[in-house]
Amino acid sequence: MYHGGEGWLAATNELMSLHVSRATRRAAPMASEILARLAAIQRAHDALPRPPQAGRAIGLRNKPAG
Repeated sequence: MYHGGEGWLAATNELMSLHVSRATRRAAPMASEILARLAAIQRAHDALPRPPQAGRAIGLRNKPAG
C-alpha cells in the first residue's frame, strides 16, 4: 500500500489462504472457481517485484517459565 499523495510505502501484507468446509468445520479443498480466481491474482502478482521483506518468519515467542 502506498501513500495516496506522496507515494511512499505505507504497508505491506502477506496472505495465506485456507478453505474450511462449513459442513465439516475442517480444512477442505477449494472449489475450482476459487482456485481459478486465486491463480489469476497470482499471475498478476508474478509481474511485480518481490518485496525484500517477503517471506520473513512470523510467530510469537513463548513466555519464559517462572
